[in-house]
Amino acid sequence: MNNHSVFIFTFNRSHLLKRQLNLFFILDIKSKVYILDGSTNLMEKEKNEFISKEFGLIYEHEVSYQKRFELIDKLNTSDYISYCSDDDIVDPRFYCLASNFLENNKSYSAVVGRYLCLQYNQKIKILGFRLVNHLPNDYDINTGSFITNIIALETAYRLGCPPTHYGVRRFETHKILSKNISKIKYFTSVEQLEKISILLSGGVKVLPYFFGLRDYYNTPTTHEYRDLKLGDDSDIMVLKDIIKKYLLYQNKDEYYSELATKYSYSMNLKTTTRKNYLSFRENKGKAFFDVIRQYIFNNIENIYDSGLDSRFKKAFRKVFFN
Repeated sequence: MNNHSVFIFTFNRSHLLKRQLNLFFILDIKSKVYILDGSTNLMEKEKNEFISKEFGLIYEHEVSYQKRFELIDKLNTSDYISYCSDDDIVDPRFYCLASNFLENNKSYSAVVGRYLCLQYNQKIKILGFRLVNHLPNDYDINTGSFITNIIALETAYRLGCPPTHYGVRRFETHKILSKNISKIKYFTSVEQLEKISILLSGGVKVLPYFFGLRDYYNTPTTHEYRDLKLGDDSDIMVLKDIIKKYLLYQNKDEYYSELATKYSYSMNLKTTTRKNYLSFRENKGKAFFDVIRQYIFNNIENIYDSGLDSRFKKAFRKVFFN
């Protein structure tokens, strides 16, 4: 067992939870795995609890999204952790690579790897699937200046770089998030707090290894507090207070700490002009060709420098068509 734990957040989607767990165990995951279930559907809750017992995992049920992050503090025994969504398809071997990197690079608080987008017809899976390199850019953000780092990270994401949320982070970095998360209302603000917590404690980097597939083609979850409401600045004020408090604690001066709070939400950055990689409509010819080719030959070619290998391909095909 390595010094890493992964916490899977799931919500009324037991079939996706089982898909991810099957892949984890086919690829011989070395990390400790915990299930944090927020399901409101009683049948789905029972299914998730059964699946957890089937795989011999620790299961916790808590409807509150924020409180599930707080549960991690009580459950975790590892120096490095990851959050995991039930609908993404993560290669667990990345967790070992990332934990080793953090062990040997103390100035970084988190790392992430290469993502591909999984595209398919949800109702007729037999038609096949397509993998798209939708987040092809890299970053290495580790200047020591919070303001420089937060601008760089926000810009990187808008320019097609992998997000940090499901990467590997130090447990002490998570504690900044968990200590303050009960003050946050919206899920998008939780993601912003996650980025802020990383950059308050160190650098963040995209490693040149395959991390997993992002599945945008399953039924999305809906919640009244999913996205920040226009005109509601309560979360922004909380994030500003967090930034100022931690920077002052790090002996930054009052002026710098106050200035840094303006980046609690970087709303004014221009969005990327990169192509819409995720649209079948805009890539109709290539999408049709790729799906047919991958289905007929039952093979996925390496896409740029994604790091896909035959072992992951074989495991993914097994869980996807199951």
